[in-house]
Amino acid sequence: MSAQRKPQPAQPLLERILHPELASLDKYLAAGGFARDHLDPLPAVVALRESGLRLRTHTAGPVFIRWWGFIQQGEDGDLLVDARMRDPESLTESKLLSGDPYGLIEALYLAHLVSGARRVLILLDPLLASLRPRLLDDMDELKRRGLPAGQALELEVTVGAARPQPSEGRPQLVHYLETWYQIKHILAAPETPWGFGGLAPTRLVTVGGRVRRPGLVEVPLGAALSQVLEQAEGLKEPGRVKALALDSGVGGFLPPERADTPLSPEEMMSAGVNPGLGTLWAVGEDRCLVDLTRRALIRLAQIGDHPREASRTLNWHAVRLIIQLSLRKGGPDHLVQLEAIARQLKKMGSPAAWPLVSSLRYFPQEWSEHAQGLSCVAFDCLKPLVAPCHATCPAGIDIPSFLALIGQGRYRQAVEVIRQDNPLPYICGLICPAPCEGICLRGQLDQPIQIRAMKAVAARHALAEGGYPLPAKADPSGQRAAVIGAGPAGLTAAYFLALAGHQVTIFEEQPQAGGTALLGIPAYRLPREVIAAEVQAILDLGVELRTEAALGRDFTLQELRDQGYEAVFLGIGAHQGYSLGLPHEQDYPQVLDAISFLRGVALGGQGAPAEEVVVVGGGNAAMDAARTCRRLGCRVTIAYRRTREEMPAREEEIDDALAEGVRIVFLAVPKEIVGRRGRVEGLRCLRAELGPPDESGRRRPLPVKGSEFVLPAGAIIAAISQRPELSCLGPWADDERLCDRTVLADPATGQTSLGWLFAGGDAVTGPATVVEAVAAGKRAAKAMDAYLKGQAVELSLEFPRPRAFVDPLPVAAAEKTRLRRADIPKLPPQERAQSFALAELGLSDQMALHEAQRCLRCDLCIGCGLCQSACAEVGVQALRLSETPAGRGVLLDFHHAAAACTGCGSCANACPTGAIQLLDDQRTRKVSLAGTVIKELPLVECSRCGRPYLPEAYLDLVAGRLDERHAPTRMQEAICPDCARASGARKRWAGRFASLR
Repeated sequence: MSAQRKPQPAQPLLERILHPELASLDKYLAAGGFARDHLDPLPAVVALRESGLRLRTHTAGPVFIRWWGFIQQGEDGDLLVDARMRDPESLTESKLLSGDPYGLIEALYLAHLVSGARRVLILLDPLLASLRPRLLDDMDELKRRGLPAGQALELEVTVGAARPQPSEGRPQLVHYLETWYQIKHILAAPETPWGFGGLAPTRLVTVGGRVRRPGLVEVPLGAALSQVLEQAEGLKEPGRVKALALDSGVGGFLPPERADTPLSPEEMMSAGVNPGLGTLWAVGEDRCLVDLTRRALIRLAQIGDHPREASRTLNWHAVRLIIQLSLRKGGPDHLVQLEAIARQLKKMGSPAAWPLVSSLRYFPQEWSEHAQGLSCVAFDCLKPLVAPCHATCPAGIDIPSFLALIGQGRYRQAVEVIRQDNPLPYICGLICPAPCEGICLRGQLDQPIQIRAMKAVAARHALAEGGYPLPAKADPSGQRAAVIGAGPAGLTAAYFLALAGHQVTIFEEQPQAGGTALLGIPAYRLPREVIAAEVQAILDLGVELRTEAALGRDFTLQELRDQGYEAVFLGIGAHQGYSLGLPHEQDYPQVLDAISFLRGVALGGQGAPAEEVVVVGGGNAAMDAARTCRRLGCRVTIAYRRTREEMPAREEEIDDALAEGVRIVFLAVPKEIVGRRGRVEGLRCLRAELGPPDESGRRRPLPVKGSEFVLPAGAIIAAISQRPELSCLGPWADDERLCDRTVLADPATGQTSLGWLFAGGDAVTGPATVVEAVAAGKRAAKAMDAYLKGQAVELSLEFPRPRAFVDPLPVAAAEKTRLRRADIPKLPPQERAQSFALAELGLSDQMALHEAQRCLRCDLCIGCGLCQSACAEVGVQALRLSETPAGRGVLLDFHHAAAACTGCGSCANACPTGAIQLLDDQRTRKVSLAGTVIKELPLVECSRCGRPYLPEAYLDLVAGRLDERHAPTRMQEAICPDCARASGARKRWAGRFASLR
């Protein structure tokens, strides 16, 4: 035992997982793996003792003591690897298992050599489920090779959130995943039985949040937390860091000034945080510690290894109190109760003590503010609670309400709701990129709702039923406002200005209104009659439209002021395309930009540019230009310098282009226009390979020398972006306070440096989406209204808020789960490619009904979790809310809820919004959440009065918790509470009146 120690790397675990070749068994064996074939218990335990390795539990006891106790119990034991993730952000587990899988198996084999235990269980976190086949395959490989580890171990890999209880009479040797790797490092090499070669054991920590270089670092145990942060190159804007969250709060919270706390068990526990941290997050000042504590406690209630069930119950009780504080329904008494719960959890040795104790200790001011009902950065009680889709919509449309109205067949009312925030429901219903669908919580269950297409359904029906309902207008203000540009931004600004009572005139350069919607989006995506109908609906409010009136040609900004327009909105769009910047490009009239080409087609002056066309670019404009050329009879190739994964165009647009016969050549960098005598003959390109990411976040294309090739073409269309034409502003185009490639305006209000001039849409942002232009026009109109009324423009800002309160559609839980996202019908590709008819046929009424029924109604259920905590406190745990990217919980597992629900009503009593309803209908109780009927339970009839009163499942639950001595007679005889009270009263008073008879 006096073998010479070899110097070890300072980051032994990180060094191994950074070498992916170790995932190969041959490379692993060549690097010295599985070298031991014998290991006596005493030297192994001494080596663990000398290393100083500690457990990752709340006691942080020495590892060698646990091993010694396990060895003493004989060979009939189990080895267990706990690979659950206390923090989903942790990189340690996935990196270790994927980068060094044989390292884990060797650690378990060493434990077998020491103890004789053969049975191994690896418990994987659900997020690591994809690694299960790999681990089993690696074990099979060891067996096929005849290696001792493969023959000795019986491996089982399971996925789950709860650690299995030990079998009766079979002791367990349990360690967290990283601890097993550290044990392997200590015991593996015969020539270095003392493991870390004189260095302290290390810890892998995932660092994130407000740090300069997030990622996985390795530091020695005993190092200060500040050294962990230094490995990530320090804090980013240290003054704006509020807290350090250990394991996303599951391990507790520390203020930044406690970063000097050493990463050693005694000091960490003394500071009130878990010494077994795996992640360290620098939390910004925009986060709420009360909310983070709630999230940590919910995760611990679901996966935490509580010493007894009372600990878990207290955990859920703390969650309920915190949610009530977050909703401003609590007070100082809640803090007193939480302090008491924190002390009790600490006495119990519960993991829930770490976040609660540390948060209350270090951030008392934040808790006090919540108890006083004050505003909060994370949850502002002054803001209305809206669904994630509603909050994400740039225009702020109340999506859940209009979906429910469509489900009820009330299409005109649905349009009324939409047009309170967006006057162009049909246009957006056909072409919006639908960012709302990306955040739709239904997508966490299967796929998001077809929100975009549902707007089109409502608009289609409303127009067929006589047109859009005319919204109410304010009384005339007597003030005039001018809108320059009849695109989506200008039309929207005019609409909301008219509703505010102002006299509005729109000036449009083209002969028709529509702007980008008309000139840049082909008719097969957006029919001209749809644009005309929505423009007319705005003009019906009394808005005046003057076409063929161009700023800078027919009038100036100053002339508008002189004519009495007190506020002006500038929505001139971005209609100037960029050239390719290739030599001699201007010598060929067949080289076009996509914006001019699409505008020419829209206005009727542009035909097929050539028999064979090359479109350069990968965005939606490139797809529009290519698909338009196909409809004009051209053969079309798109040249794109990256791969499909980097294409900014929508996936659906790319699929449709390919289906219609458009060819796409990837990794093609344009080099030169090929032609002669003024006629284009092709585009010379270089092949490319992808390098590191550029400022856009996409990998940069690097041309490959000597890889030139020519794409034949009679015309080339550049679809590589666009910009506004600012010369129309006259002298103001040179004003640095007003212009810099685009118009400079306040993004929140649209107000420019001129005060009376407002701007929005592509003229300000550059090329963006129609719905973003609508949002800009809406914000600017609100600000212009304030300006015209002499009010502070900043006060015009408003948060998204519900526009209606629509009853949810009743639907059974099984049906809710069964329904799938509808595929929007389209014309066949061959038919589409020969016509400018609308390619998308739209949802049928039946499809629209099903989409409305699929909606989870997140406007009614705010995902606070009070129902979950109440359900858990009564011991049922039927409601299991899943955390979502939207930062709120959502019920996705309707099957479990239906199976476990007893109909007790605790959830309904706790729900702060009334989203959960209990309805007793004759002999049945229905439990519903936001319209979804979770369960129907038969009610037990009272044996005396015959009235149905409670579900049998609930009575069974209560009876199961009472022994015979305490079980009341009324439960055994099925007597309702009213009859039981009457019977009790008769018994109590019967003897007192006997003498009067």
